[in-house]
Amino acid sequence: IDDDLPGMIAFPEDQITVHEKTEDFEADIMVVRKNGSTGKISCSYKTEDSSARAGLDFEPVSGTLVFEEGETMQKIKVMIKARGRYDKSEMFRVILHDVQAPAKFDPDTDGGADSCVLTVMIGTDQVSKDQVDRIMSSLQTNWSQQFKNAFYVLGGEDEGDDEEDKQ
Repeated sequence: IDDDLPGMIAFPEDQITVHEKTEDFEADIMVVRKNGSTGKISCSYKTEDSSARAGLDFEPVSGTLVFEEGETMQKIKVMIKARGRYDKSEMFRVILHDVQAPAKFDPDTDGGADSCVLTVMIGTDQVSKDQVDRIMSSLQTNWSQQFKNAFYVLGGEDEGDDEEDKQ
């Protein structure tokens, strides 16, 4: 770290995946200050819809992120809504904008020198999906046999016919 510079603000990655849970939960979106930590710097942030919709899949957030002298990491909290996604992913973006000089955005990240963009994928919770798959498999296997048993209460389909044919 070069402590003589104010630094650049960026997301550690251009894309992250959060896995849906059975209840709404807060996802921590990490923001870093790199290549310096001198002075107080700030930028604004907001969420933006894509296939995931604000209010339905996540709670929209906006505000100002402030890095105090020597501070190199901040979190943006975004509430992810439990929707029972079975086998699909949805996404939205978190955008950093309006950086206050002398700080800058990392020009090598998504958004370039003017902003910083993080794509957040909301993925299926694999444990919940596996549970649903096991239940569905069990229902499909037993359903056929239960249906046959309902028609042939006292045995097979030919047993009663043979007795009547002999008389």
